[in-house]
Amino acid sequence: MADELRTQHRINLGRRLQEKREDEGWTREQVAEMTGFTLATIRKVEEGVFNVPIDVVSRIADIYGCELVFQSKE
Repeated sequence: MADELRTQHRINLGRRLQEKREDEGWTREQVAEMTGFTLATIRKVEEGVFNVPIDVVSRIADIYGCELVFQSKE
């Protein structure tokens, strides 16, 4: 159950990052260049394929002009 929830969180995060990238009109290649990460890393983050270290998410969020916000469970 907890593993499924974490997987869903990764997928949701990846979708939101992809939507933001597309809103900016950027390609994955451009984001990879701006962040210094590989294209494969950006793809994996957007597809929710692997656990993303917080520093990776933070750097991508900075590029997008976003901040990381944590919400309490209700």
